[in-house]
Amino acid sequence: MLSVVIATTQVFGQGGRNLPNDTLATVGTSVITARDFLERFELMPWPGKDRRAEHDSAKIKALRSLVAERLLAQ
Repeated sequence: MLSVVIATTQVFGQGGRNLPNDTLATVGTSVITARDFLERFELMPWPGKDRRAEHDSAKIKALRSLVAERLLAQ
């Protein structure tokens, strides 16, 4: 079972501060937190990450990749 929940809190752009642990998605019994997402998004060279007009699309691709990895792991 897959359910994706978009957090309504501001979790992006946290920089060096404490990263939030809000749940962004659940894949079976596995949880993807905002911390997982931010670490992946900041470290990977997502196309469009640096262009403001494509920033949201890059974030969606990053979250989808995390969900896909968890699905494959199951």
